[in-house]
Amino acid sequence: MNLLCKGSTPLVIAAALALCVSCKSDSKEEKGKDKTSEKEAANSKPADTKPADTKPEEAKPEDDGTEEKIDPAHMEQDPNATDTVKAVDFKGKLPDDGLLEADQLKGKFHSIAGWTDKHGLHALVFSTTVSEKEDEVSSMLIADLFSREGDAWTSQRQFKASVDKCQFDTELKAQTGDWSITDLDKDGLGEVSFAWSVGCRSDVSPVTHKVLLVTFKDAEYKKYVLRGNTGIKMAGEVEGGEFKADKVFETAPKEFLAHAEMVWKNTSIETME
Repeated sequence: MNLLCKGSTPLVIAAALALCVSCKSDSKEEKGKDKTSEKEAANSKPADTKPADTKPEEAKPEDDGTEEKIDPAHMEQDPNATDTVKAVDFKGKLPDDGLLEADQLKGKFHSIAGWTDKHGLHALVFSTTVSEKEDEVSSMLIADLFSREGDAWTSQRQFKASVDKCQFDTELKAQTGDWSITDLDKDGLGEVSFAWSVGCRSDVSPVTHKVLLVTFKDAEYKKYVLRGNTGIKMAGEVEGGEFKADKVFETAPKEFLAHAEMVWKNTSIETME
């Protein structure tokens, strides 16, 4: 812009010249500052952009898509199959499911022992038969091993002891106890143990006594037997009571023989005092 005009006084001209000098000086100074700023910017290092150390937030676990595990204790269990062997108390009667009838037995119902294992529900049912002819009595004790299969009970194996044509007193007794149901070899399959005493006698004398341990092995039911006679206890003394173990015990778990001997000790003594 032209600050001088025609007719201006010397004083005004001097003031205008001074103003122009000041403007140029300010312009040079600003330009110098701009160049200095650019030079400083070129020589300066970039600012440290690394964020200050702060504790990161914990990551929330992601859903892996798996279902919630259910506590087996709260799951509905199959009453006819379990990983552990458990005794079943039938209250001295045939099962109340109505599927095992008395007419399926070979004789008159006597007693029962039951258990569950990984193959389901089982029952060892004792029955007896008696036939008389003149003054002779023949009797039989039957142990029938049943397994529950679907909606039916199936006989797996039978064990029998008999007294034929006895003219005196018949001894025919089966014994079970809290020792009857076991899993001695821990294979999830139950063993059932029982004892019976069988004989015909007219005086105080021993009769035949057996302890049987039955188990499911190699796809079949096997029996392990101690054979001998009852011991008669009189006046604090025991007469008889010896037994011999079947050879099959030699290849069985050692717990089988130890258990059978314990059952023998608890069932073979007859007290006559």
